[in-house]
Parts: sequence; structure tokens; C-alpha cells
Amino acid sequence: MDEDSAYEVLRRSGVLEGRGVRSVEVRDTGAFNSDTARVRVSFRSAPDAQFVVKTPAGNAWSRAAAIDEARFYTLVATLPDHPAVVPRCLAAAGDDAPYVVLEDLSATHQHPITRAQTIQRPSTLPAPEDQLAVVDTLARLQAYWWEHPLQAAGALEFGYWSDDSEGFERYAQRRRASWRSVLDQHRSWLPSDVVDLYERTFDGLGNHWNTWLRPRMADRLTLVHGDAYFCNYLCPRPAGAGRAYLIDWQSACIDLGALDLVNLIATFWSHDQRAEYEVPLLREFHRRLTGYGVTGYSFDDLVQDYRLGLIYWLLMPVQDAYDGSARDYWWPKMQCLTSAAGDWNCAELLVTR
Repeated sequence: MDEDSAYEVLRRSGVLEGRGVRSVEVRDTGAFNSDTARVRVSFRSAPDAQFVVKTPAGNAWSRAAAIDEARFYTLVATLPDHPAVVPRCLAAAGDDAPYVVLEDLSATHQHPITRAQTIQRPSTLPAPEDQLAVVDTLARLQAYWWEHPLQAAGALEFGYWSDDSEGFERYAQRRRASWRSVLDQHRSWLPSDVVDLYERTFDGLGNHWNTWLRPRMADRLTLVHGDAYFCNYLCPRPAGAGRAYLIDWQSACIDLGALDLVNLIATFWSHDQRAEYEVPLLREFHRRLTGYGVTGYSFDDLVQDYRLGLIYWLLMPVQDAYDGSARDYWWPKMQCLTSAAGDWNCAELLVTR
């Protein structure tokens, strides 16, 4: 994003009105799925100000995601009791030229780890204080949206994989086709136990829906971020000095809240990392979720939802590979998720009980 583009978005948004712009300085954030920059504006008749300006990258997916994100921030702005775990949106437009303008929190917050640190082997673990801040933010958010009346009002879409039988079957067919293509391309080196696991998983998806997932989707749903890696949070500086914020709201939907926990913990953590931190973090999340008002949802319920979420996330590296992601991204992710699915006996969720 150059200075002229940033200025035009800020002009459209109205945040510059009446202050007289002296200069605009732009610093790109390096985001890979959008055109995002920190913008410092010097005014003639007001103190300098800093904004985060986000617009789509140059592809259709990014534009559609930008429209969804603008709509999400616009919705949150109408909810005065919404927990302050989402950056304050100063302006947004979900039209032909979508954008969001957000408060810049870089003076007080930072990413607990980077995307590169997330996907490296072994994955870098955030500081314990940051792990707790992230879990607390996710619990606050999901407790607020837990069976919220706006779900029934259709303010947000339900997860496309779990909305109804037809939607699930379309989802399963797309993933099966992606797996066939990935297997044809990488069969020579993919380990046989990984191939066997995926074959059994795809064979059992119908049972999974009818026996396990469809009955679960009747209630106790909440807001799901959909991309809740640690690198999509902003944690306070110094660590433990406040709450974390969750950013990049391009995939928000209503679904099982544990999907975000699987995304957070299982997608890139090794067996040994999960052995040390996974269950304690799940227990801490559940403690905070119930502390923020959720009732009728036991820790065993959370564990079962986590296992269901592992089935969903197990198929994601297949789609990543099919969509052209680099092997050094999707293969470590696949290894971590197949390990987690085995540890949690997710094969049980692919058969009729």
C-alpha cells in the first residue's frame, strides 16, 4: 500500500475530515492475505494519529474476505456490550472497494509469535503469560456469543461445513476431490500411515455427520474466528499487563467454539508440546468460559467438541496443498494434526455408535 492509496482510503472513511493533512507515512505490515499497513498521519490542526488500514490483496478470495471482515466490524460496532477483545474499528466499507480502518495498538501490544515462528518445526511457543491472555480473550468472546440472539437473527452465517446435510455433503465432496489430486501428486513420498488415515477419514465422513456432528449442531454454538493462530492475536506489552486482541476477522461464522481451540493448539504443535500444554490450556479455557457465564457445558463436553474440531482441521492441510500452498507449510501442519487425531482417538468419531 502506497501513500496515495492509504490517503484515499482514509479520506473515504472520514477520519481525516476537518483536521488538515500535512503528511502521510505508510509502513507495510507484511500481511500475505491482504494489503495492510500502519499509517501515520500528520495534521495541521490536530495531533498526529496512527491507523491500521486494511484493503484486499489482488485476488477474488481476498476481496470477498475483506467484505466479510468489514461487515463483521460494522456489526460489532452496533453492540455496546461487546467485550473489548477486538480492535476498535474507526470506519469500514463492505462495498465494491472494501476496507477497514482500525485503531493502531502497536504502542501497547504485539504479536506473541510471528507466522514464520508458528509454522517452523518445532513451532515456537508463546510465553506462558501470552498463552493465558489469548485463552482469556477467546473465552470472553465465545461466552458473549454463546447462543446469542443474533444467531437466530442471521447476523452471521453458520459454518459452511456443518449447517445442514446438503452443505456437509458438498463440503465433503470438495475435500475428497482435493485429496485425490494431492494424493496423485505426492503419493511417492507420503507415508503409508498418513495415506491410510486420510482414506479412513474420508470413508467415514458420512457416519461422522449423521452420528456425531449433526446431533451436536442443535445448540451451544458460538462465534468462531476461523483462523485463530497465536500470530493473529495482539498481546499486551509487557506480557501479562492486560488483555489480548484477536485480529483478521475474515472468516467469522457461527459453529462449535472448539474449532478455534484446535486451530490454536493442534495445527502446528508437536506431540511433545501438546503433551505439556494442551490439556492445561483446555482446562483454563473452560474455567474462564464458564466464569464468563456459560452454563450447561462441562469440560467433557469441551473435550468432545475438540475431538470433533480435529476432524474438521485434519482436512485443512489437504485443501492447503490443493490450493498451492508450499509443502513446508502444509506438510508440518498435516503431521501435527494427524498426530493429534491419533492421540485423541478421532477414528471413533468416524463410525456409527
